[in-house]
Amino acid sequence: MRKRTTSRAKETIKEATTKATEAVKETVEKTTVKASEVIEEAKDAAADIAVSYTHLRAHETLRHL
Repeated sequence: MRKRTTSRAKETIKEATTKATEAVKETVEKTTVKASEVIEEAKDAAADIAVSYTHLRAHETLRHL
């Protein structure tokens, strides 16, 4: 009887491990997609920020001192 219990326990552990692995993979995939979306939105937002010519020249001057 002990052998049967051990076999059942191993099967339960294997099933739980498989489910946990699938859940982790799904979470990583969703997080990666979300992070990519955030990065793209940030790039788009940065491209829309207008700065004056004087502002740009000030940075150039500071770099070249």
